[in-house]
Amino acid sequence: MDGYVMTCGRSRGDAEEDLGVLGEEPPRAWWHSYAGTTDPGRPTLLVEADADGWRAYLGGIPTGPAGPDGGGEDGADDGGGAASGFALAFAGGPGEEASGGVVRLVARWLEDLAEGRPDGPVSACLRRHFPAGTLERLRHADPREAAEETRRLLARTLADVAWLPAPGDAAGPGRPAAGGEPPAWIGTVHHRSSRERFVLRVEELLSGAEGRALLLNRVGGPAQAPPGRPGERLSVLTDRPAPALDAGPVALAGGGPSFGTLSARALIVAGAVVAVGCVVWVLWMATA
Repeated sequence: MDGYVMTCGRSRGDAEEDLGVLGEEPPRAWWHSYAGTTDPGRPTLLVEADADGWRAYLGGIPTGPAGPDGGGEDGADDGGGAASGFALAFAGGPGEEASGGVVRLVARWLEDLAEGRPDGPVSACLRRHFPAGTLERLRHADPREAAEETRRLLARTLADVAWLPAPGDAAGPGRPAAGGEPPAWIGTVHHRSSRERFVLRVEELLSGAEGRALLLNRVGGPAQAPPGRPGERLSVLTDRPAPALDAGPVALAGGGPSFGTLSARALIVAGAVVAVGCVVWVLWMATA
């Protein structure tokens, strides 16, 4: 599994700027294709999987507790390019052992967001392994050496996620009755069942299934969500207030047939087979 750590901050005035990757650049910045539906400076979570493997991106993770002006303590505008946010990118193949750490990271950070704490346990875990001094040193180190150290620190971060405090059960309504989940849907991060289903979808994607799981902070409801591609399994979450999603996930246009549709089609086909069999039997008896 490949892993990359990127930082952003205020290097000139009040403008939020990308301060670069720690070490070598990833082969492709595929997450830029979502610029119209999510602000990378705010919490963003993107997971894709296809025949080439899976890719995951977590952006907008604060480098410190929010200050009175909304910025992180470590991201104060001192004109020296201090980091104010982390972004993590991963890529791998189906069933890699390390991918379990990515699933746990996704699940724990969704709980942080649901609790209104983007600077919560996940952010604190990253700060422990990537303090300001380490970030500054890696930014100016040899790219290959910086990439190797970054991967080691990132592996330790993922291992530590398993020991983070368990998420509380008070954040969001309970789980509704199972069954009938559409293949393409949108929900809110503030609904517990939507978060759980999202994590299950991420686990499927990292285990070999194809599709997408996206937390998009510029999407406020079904009308703004990206349409599912034909046959695609797509899960979308928003962190914006969305009363229409308070009761749970809502189906999106596109995507493959739902479980109910598949069952109905199976019954129709089975009925047709039985009907044809009856006709053949009657004709055979008439000519016997």
